[in-house]
Amino acid sequence: MTATSSGTATKVACSWAFMCPLDESSPPESHIPKAKTFASVLFASTESSVPITQLPIPVVRGDKTYVKINEALYQEQLKNFKTNIIGRLLLRKGSTPLKTSALKQLLNDLWKPVAPWRLVPLGKGYFDIHFTTIDDLRRVWGRGTCSLADGLFRLAQWKPNFVPGETSHIHTLNFGSDFMG
Repeated sequence: MTATSSGTATKVACSWAFMCPLDESSPPESHIPKAKTFASVLFASTESSVPITQLPIPVVRGDKTYVKINEALYQEQLKNFKTNIIGRLLLRKGSTPLKTSALKQLLNDLWKPVAPWRLVPLGKGYFDIHFTTIDDLRRVWGRGTCSLADGLFRLAQWKPNFVPGETSHIHTLNFGSDFMG
């Protein structure tokens, strides 16, 4: 980039490429492949290796969009959630909100699970808790609501299509029929 001041040409270095005019003599930037995303597949991006014709056709009814999926595949994927429960963090007034990592550490110290587990925030104080083993799930469920320094952590059975804030959040479950078999 060249700038003139009082008739003298000076060379200005521009460290931000987007601020400089295009220079055809400069080599093109190296192409870094992008990760495939669901959106890129849907919008027929060049990143996609899945033809858009193989994706199900969405149906719009009112303000909702529906996509038909294979029932057998859906049922198979639901089995992956048999070791999940829903948790809700209820903080006392004036308590500082906890980060997910801090909450996980507190719960890990209380529950002492044998295998790794995940805590996934769902919003509005709700969390999806993924246990690796059914034994860890049973042990945690059996303990019930956890008292924390700044509030309570309540548990509920995981169910498909859970929407935070739209369900009663009570620790009740027929333990024998739901978790035993």
